[in-house]
Amino acid sequence: SSSSASSRDQVVVLRVSLHCKGCAGKLRKYLSKMEGVRSFSIDLETKKVTVIGDVTPLGVLTSISKVKNAQLWPSPPSRSSTSSSSISSSSTLDFNYRLS
Repeated sequence: SSSSASSRDQVVVLRVSLHCKGCAGKLRKYLSKMEGVRSFSIDLETKKVTVIGDVTPLGVLTSISKVKNAQLWPSPPSRSSTSSSSISSSSTLDFNYRLS
């Protein structure tokens, strides 16, 4: 079963700490030499790195972590939405409090 899995391309999305084009260039060079990687894209603005190939998420993460601080891309952005809603509700409370 492992042979059938290895022939299928996997898409791995990571959040990598990239600060400049130099960082991205270093990562690009590293990814191009990585085994199993067929293609990749680096979005400097969002720090989103997408790797496609005969790879595993953990393998890619471990490998990239040697050159850059990386983590798997958080799937649902639920944490950020809950924190922003709690911030807005607390500011509303403050506003009501000041009114009274």
